Amino acid sequence: MIRFLSLPALLISVLPLYAQSDETETNANIEPIVEEEVSLSEAPQAEEDQETIPSDNNAEPVVISQEPISPIMEQPLRKLSITLSPLHVVIPLLEVTGEYALNAKNGIGLMLGYGQATEDDFDQNSGANLSFNIYEAGLSYRNYIIGDFEHGMQLGAELNYIHIDGDGDFNISGTAAGLSAGPFLGYKIVTDIGFTFDSQLGAQYIVGAAEATDGNTVATTDPQSEWSPLLNLNIGWTF
Repeated sequence: MIRFLSLPALLISVLPLYAQSDETETNANIEPIVEEEVSLSEAPQAEEDQETIPSDNNAEPVVISQEPISPIMEQPLRKLSITLSPLHVVIPLLEVTGEYALNAKNGIGLMLGYGQATEDDFDQNSGANLSFNIYEAGLSYRNYIIGDFEHGMQLGAELNYIHIDGDGDFNISGTAAGLSAGPFLGYKIVTDIGFTFDSQLGAQYIVGAAEATDGNTVATTDPQSEWSPLLNLNIGWTF
């Protein structure tokens, strides 16, 4: 930060003292005074060329920097968005995402989800039914390449973990776990009152494995992986 100082000390140091003269003085007596005025008028220029301003008799001179100042990263007026995913309700799964603004151009998100689902006739031979509990947790990073935290285009990445456990008729139970990660391009809009629409589209790489048992035998799958689309459509509020 450049501090702008007043210049009374500089002006006083170069202020000439003029003697009063009588109107009847000759031209010969006036010429030395004119020469003195010229020489004194050059003194401020010499002081200004040094770009050094003494603040007082005891303080060190203050030098005004000529280098440009880097702009300070602007902070958003609102810093927290809480949104829900309507797409996950059909599972049904309640997925909540909170995004915190590190500054106007960068945000970090935390995703948490929980849901339950039922699979009828899981085993067609026995007619067994199976109920699932679904747990989800994830992190994301967003950089607003156009606009800012309250209205702009995002470039980011998402890491997500899902765990499923279930049990059903005839002592059947099973677990599955998967990890997904991938980049995305998104867009976010926050209205004046705070209503928020947040969307991302990208690709994610998924790795997962599962295990099931009926109490007598255990069946497991080798880890499987694949690429799949990444799609988020969230609505909520920004504070």
